[in-house]
Amino acid sequence: MKELRDAIEKIYRIYNRFKDNLGKQLLQDAKEVPISDVIKDEVIYRIREWKQWNLLFNQVQDGRIVLPPGTEGKNNPFGGRNKPNVNIPTKSDDFSQVFENAVKELKNFAEDCIQKAVNHLLQNLSNQLSPEIEQLKAKLREEMETEIEEKFSEEQAYTFSILYQGYNPEKWGELESMKELFQEEKSIETVTVFPLARQDEKHEIGQIFDWASEYSKSEYTKGDSPQTLHQVLLVQRLRDEITASISLHIIEYVSQINKKVDKAILQILNILTPELDTVLREEALLRYIVGEKQEIKEADSVSPILSQIASIPNPETSS
Repeated sequence: MKELRDAIEKIYRIYNRFKDNLGKQLLQDAKEVPISDVIKDEVIYRIREWKQWNLLFNQVQDGRIVLPPGTEGKNNPFGGRNKPNVNIPTKSDDFSQVFENAVKELKNFAEDCIQKAVNHLLQNLSNQLSPEIEQLKAKLREEMETEIEEKFSEEQAYTFSILYQGYNPEKWGELESMKELFQEEKSIETVTVFPLARQDEKHEIGQIFDWASEYSKSEYTKGDSPQTLHQVLLVQRLRDEITASISLHIIEYVSQINKKVDKAILQILNILTPELDTVLREEALLRYIVGEKQEIKEADSVSPILSQIASIPNPETSS
């Protein structure tokens, strides 16, 4: 019984220490890198991989973006197939769909990172208690809960149930509070977080970029303004603005989920640690778990009967 008590005492002590430090550190991946940093890097990488940027940079001539001339019909000296439309962005609305897709994909990526980080966190906690967990795993059986309720009480059966479900942190992921981390969480509204002007009920069209044919024909563009001479910088600024917007809202989403993770784990520990303390004070329950209780109980219940039988006088002897 001492080994079992020592194992539960260590689990109780480690869980209390873990609870005290909960929320002081952000979730980390298997390399101990904060997942917020991992996600920021992924946002930058994915946005820079958009084909729209290459389409624009490939059309740069002396700092300006020059749209390619059409090669349709008889104007195409090679004849045959016309050059396909490469959809070079000329207005802010041209980025709305790729922006929306990126937000959804990065949100899924963030959730995957969080889930892996939670598993890593619980695995690390479990590793600290590996010998103790193995010891309890060898002694605890699910059917003991019913047996304890019959032999002891509902309260002790409840205590055993919490011990059985909570002694191994790797099992916490199976609890409802951990399964609901991503449920009922507000989605990221791409229409709201899109950083550029876009078509809506009040506007027929979003922002027209300097290199668009509509912009060059407008009455207010005369000569070479500083803007039109540095269109490459405008594209880079545009890319940075989109990257910053997605990064901000994805990291904010991650922060909200991180808080839910801390809250869920704290809820588990607030229920588990008092019951571990109760187990440590229930010597009869500990003896039963290690297999001693039943033997003692049987001996105690039989000995009074035997003593009573022994005290009955033998008729032959008395006569």
